[in-house]
Amino acid sequence: MPTHVRHVFLTGFPGVGKTTTMLKAIDELGKAADALPPCGFYTAELRDVDGKRCGFDVVTFPSGQSDARRAPLARLVAGDGVGSARPRHRVGRYAVDVKALETTACPALRHGDVMSEGQKTTRRRRFIALDEIGKMECLSSEFERAAWEVIESPETVVLGTIPVHRQSLARSVAARPDVAVVRVTERNRDALRAALVDAMKHSFANDRRIAERDHFLATVPLAPLAPFLETGQSSKFGLERTEEEEEREKEEEEEKALSKDEQENVQNADALVVGGDTHRRLFGDSDEPLPPPRTLLLGETSSPAPPPTRPELAYAERSMWRVLDEILAEETDETKQKEKGTTTTSNRETTRLLAVFRAGLAVWDVVADVHVPGERKTKTKTKTK
Repeated sequence: MPTHVRHVFLTGFPGVGKTTTMLKAIDELGKAADALPPCGFYTAELRDVDGKRCGFDVVTFPSGQSDARRAPLARLVAGDGVGSARPRHRVGRYAVDVKALETTACPALRHGDVMSEGQKTTRRRRFIALDEIGKMECLSSEFERAAWEVIESPETVVLGTIPVHRQSLARSVAARPDVAVVRVTERNRDALRAALVDAMKHSFANDRRIAERDHFLATVPLAPLAPFLETGQSSKFGLERTEEEEEREKEEEEEKALSKDEQENVQNADALVVGGDTHRRLFGDSDEPLPPPRTLLLGETSSPAPPPTRPELAYAERSMWRVLDEILAEETDETKQKEKGTTTTSNRETTRLLAVFRAGLAVWDVVADVHVPGERKTKTKTKTK
C-alpha cells in the first residue's frame, strides 16, 4: 500500500476555489527555508466593470516578478456566445486563444528542467504549478504533450487542478498511481490548504538534486491528504474509506437522482414544431410567416416540460444547443436581424427557438421516459422473435 505520491491535483466545481486554494498554499510554501521556487502557470479570471466574468488569462510563475508573463487564454464571445463571428477555438461562450496558451504556458511548464554547472549537466527537482488541465487547455495538443511530460518526469512535483467533468488527459492523470486527487469544497478549503502545505513541505525537505540518470521517488505523504481525497481515490491507494468520503459520496448520489415519486410526476416536453403548443404560446400573436418543418431532430429520451410560465425553456438543458447555436448563429444575431427588419426578442431562449422555427427545424423526443439532468439511464435491449 503506497504511503507517498509524487503529484497532487485539486478538483471541484467551478467557483469553489481550486485556484485560490492552490495559490495560497504555494504562497505559504514559499516562506519555508528549503522551499522550491514554483514554475508553471495558473489561470486568472477577468471581470468587467459590472463584476461579471468576461475571460481568463494565463499567468506564469514566478508570479509578480519581472520575468513572469501574462497572456489571454479566453474571452467572452460578443452577443453572449451567439454572434456571427465564429472563433476557430471555442468552449461554451468563450473564444480560446490556443496560440497564446502554447507560447506562454508550455514554456513555463518546461522551464528549468536542466541546469548546467561547468562541464557537468545535472537535473534538479522542480516544483510545477499546473492550473489547470481543463477543456480550454486541452484544445492544444502541444499543451497536452507538455503537461504529460511534466507529470511523467521523475524530477517533478506537481500541484495542479483538474475539473470534475474531465477530458481524456485529465482522466488519465487522475487514474495514475502516483497522483492524489483531493476535492475542494467551501467548507474544507482552509483545512485543505494547511494539509497541502504540510504534505509539500515533506517533499521539499528531501535532497533537491540528483545525478542525471537517477530518479526521485514519490515524496509527498498521503496521510495529511487522506481526509480530502476525491471519491474513488482511497480505493486506488488501498486505503480505508473515511466517514467524510462515504458521506460525500452519499450526497453526490442524492443530487444525481430524483426519488421514484418525483420521477413519476415529471411530464415530458412538447414537440418544438411550428403550430405546436410551444410555438403557439410564444409566437401565436406574431404575423411573421414561418416555413413548415423540413428537418426533424429526434431525441432518445424526453426532456422535462418547462414551468408553465416559461415555455421558452423547453429542451433548454439539452447538449444539442452546443451545435445548433453555431448553425443558427445567423438567425440569432440581433444586429443582423435588425438589418433584415425581422423580429427580435430580448430573451435568449426565445430567440433560439424562433431561429429553430425559421430554419425549418422541428425537435421531438420519442421515448416516454423523461430525462432528468444528472441522472444516468440504462439502455434496455428489445428482444425480437
